[in-house]
Amino acid sequence: MHEFYSLRWRIKIFFKAWKSFFQIHHNLNIKKERLECHIYEKLIMILLYFAVIF
Repeated sequence: MHEFYSLRWRIKIFFKAWKSFFQIHHNLNIKKERLECHIYEKLIMILLYFAVIF
């Protein structure tokens, strides 16, 4: 049961970081190519962030 809650907590932190810290939820009125670059940039930042934390 402890493992389940530990995983749940990590997922919750991941989505909080996704929405708050990385500002993914903002509506971006830009070209498709720029949006893709923005998303890739944010995903790389998230991976680096979680590599340091966990």
